[in-house]
Amino acid sequence: MAAERASVDTPEIERIVVEIKSFLARSALRDLYGAVGQYAIYREMLGRFEPERVIYLAVRERVHDEFFSKPAVRLGLDALRIGVLVVNVDKQEIVKWTKRP
Repeated sequence: MAAERASVDTPEIERIVVEIKSFLARSALRDLYGAVGQYAIYREMLGRFEPERVIYLAVRERVHDEFFSKPAVRLGLDALRIGVLVVNVDKQEIVKWTKRP
């Protein structure tokens, strides 16, 4: 999903792409492998065709709290420079943005 996000710090509009993942399989780690692979491919494609866009991986708040908050998962996301967008599905709102370098 492509979108635009207004920045609080600057008057510029950040153009983003959000890869939404449900993490419904029995193994969250297996879901993560698939999500990371798709994210990496999309990031490379965007770098070539729409380099101004920043990509984020969107997950439910529960998935973030129960799985993405584990030190090993955070370390992997940081090392791979994966931006994460955490969504509260019930309230239909973004509760956290994590932008990676």
